[in-house]
Amino acid sequence: MTRPPLVGVTTYQEDASWRGWHRRASLVPRDIIEPLEQAGAAVCLLPPAAGEQHTLRAAAGIDALLLVGGPDIAPGMYRGGSDGSTRDRAERTLLLDALDRGLPVLGICRGMQLINVCLGGTLEPDIQPAARAAQHQPAQPRFVDRRLRIDPDHRFAGLFGEDPALPCFHHQAVDELGKGLRILGRAQDGTAEVVVSDEHAFVLGIQGHPEAPGSGRAHPVFAALVHQATGRAA
Repeated sequence: MTRPPLVGVTTYQEDASWRGWHRRASLVPRDIIEPLEQAGAAVCLLPPAAGEQHTLRAAAGIDALLLVGGPDIAPGMYRGGSDGSTRDRAERTLLLDALDRGLPVLGICRGMQLINVCLGGTLEPDIQPAARAAQHQPAQPRFVDRRLRIDPDHRFAGLFGEDPALPCFHHQAVDELGKGLRILGRAQDGTAEVVVSDEHAFVLGIQGHPEAPGSGRAHPVFAALVHQATGRAA
């Protein structure tokens, strides 16, 4: 029997409530897990560990890495100051290990920003001016669809369809690109919405949320990640 590829998925760190309990939790929306499982993957969740060795041990068996969204990356991560939060440091360890091992990587929202930062790039801490910012993050917590201009000649262009758009909700954006990255897709205002590495077989960052409910079908990027991981699991 063919062994299913194992995709490691980072987690949100949130105050959560269930059945009357209120606790700090490491969680991931089912909207992220289900399309991976539908594409044939097994999934393991990777909450941030306090130490590098614990982080690496937890991810030792994964065949691909998915970096999910969440709060801002600490500015010190890309301004030469502090090393960031426990989550920042743990996910940097996971990403650099995945890159070193040649694993396929997908970064969503914060995950795309982390890819850029860990490869030496910087972020725009708050999209300016305000009118532009409102197009990417409305006042209420809801996704807004943003039309994308995708480079039609790139090998990943087909993942985004004929009339590409993605739901988004973000107030930060890629500023200087990290080493080896190129912008594959932009919003109509020029904001980088999709980045890809020219130095790795499959390292893709998407500023929007391909997991957002409402389309009725899983976005092709999830199946693409699992496909890339399948060869490693054989």
